[in-house]
Amino acid sequence: MFVEQVTTPTLPADVVGAMLDADPSRAGSMIGLLHRGGFDVSGDLGHITRLMRRPSVLDVVCLFAIARDEDPDLFARTLERAELVAPDRLRELHAASTFAIGRAATMRWITAHVDRVKESDQWLAVIPGLGGVTKSVPLAEEALVGLMKARARLPRELTAFVQLNPWFSRRFAIRYRRRMKGKRIRLAERAATARGWSHARTVLMADLPRDWQSLLKRGEGRPLDRWSHRLLTDYTEVIERFYSSQGVPQVLAPLYVIAFAGRRPRNVTQAVISGWHTLPFEVAFKANTLLGLANEPYPLQDRDQQDANGLAVAAEALGGDRAAWRDFAVRAFAENHGIAAASAALLRS
Repeated sequence: MFVEQVTTPTLPADVVGAMLDADPSRAGSMIGLLHRGGFDVSGDLGHITRLMRRPSVLDVVCLFAIARDEDPDLFARTLERAELVAPDRLRELHAASTFAIGRAATMRWITAHVDRVKESDQWLAVIPGLGGVTKSVPLAEEALVGLMKARARLPRELTAFVQLNPWFSRRFAIRYRRRMKGKRIRLAERAATARGWSHARTVLMADLPRDWQSLLKRGEGRPLDRWSHRLLTDYTEVIERFYSSQGVPQVLAPLYVIAFAGRRPRNVTQAVISGWHTLPFEVAFKANTLLGLANEPYPLQDRDQQDANGLAVAAEALGGDRAAWRDFAVRAFAENHGIAAASAALLRS
């Protein structure tokens, strides 16, 4: 059965760095655990990025997705020296990229450095993350317009993301699809669908993962009207038809789940969300619940969640004591007890 996750705190960057000092080779797995566990990391990430000897693009994106403080220049420098991921990890990469690059300062940075971005295979690998943004979308459009004008070799899957994200304007979606020579996807009443989706998000707010919530209060206290219900029904059916043979990409998970749960007509099959187990634990669990799917554990999920819960317990016990965190990391890594066991030892002491 699903292992309930304890509340995950914000970890200072120097605490994460103190843990990794004990074994820098654990940087990738530690960052992945922090990302999937729903942690935030605050402060300067410079020390952490220096410990990442041969990071993958996914490692870098996951780190900056959970960062509280934006630093586009540091992100760019770290990303551009990273190694590309295998094709079967791209969907996971795009989903994390939405939160790493879909921030105002980072999207402005992309617009201001179009030539640098278009020459980098690493940047081009993460750009599809912009297809999933639902906040500051005009900045995403501006960045993509600049890349189109520069004739960047943008990934083909982004064409579908742009068309299936109702927050992109109709004019931009048409322009982008024509420039990229992509397959046309018919999405009726784009602006009205976005309004209905925003209303559904407000109605569902308490049931949504933290990353999907918003401060907007459109339609608070009112159920969806029939028109919005119809639009969201049509919208989810379009997504399902387009991805009928491969499952809905993780980058579209917020758009699909909120639209689907806002109308609650029926359950979906597990095949629709194949691959969503790579999303953070809370996101995968709440998405399944909203879709009416049973929350059965994925391979190794229990162990990973126990480690994430162990880190949360350690954070409460150790606070910002860097020396204590180093001792914790030595027990967990150097002595090979593991994070969960090291945390249990803390509780016994």
